[in-house]
Amino acid sequence: MSSNEGGLDKAKLFSSKESKIATDQFNENRILGCGGQCMVYEGMFPDGKIVAVKKSKTVNEGHLEQFINGIIILS
Repeated sequence: MSSNEGGLDKAKLFSSKESKIATDQFNENRILGCGGQCMVYEGMFPDGKIVAVKKSKTVNEGHLEQFINGIIILS
């Protein structure tokens, strides 16, 4: 996910492959924070753009809806 209001982009969903590349395979040194259902990583794309990548810890459909709603609220 990334954001741009006052210099921040709107929320965007990235593919798993893009997220892994940006976060060095979700390297623990890139962890910015964690919550009950997700981890937030600092990511950087090849063009130098820095993003926060929110990764769900679960694939439960009920939790997935909460996860997506959390992203919408942040954007």
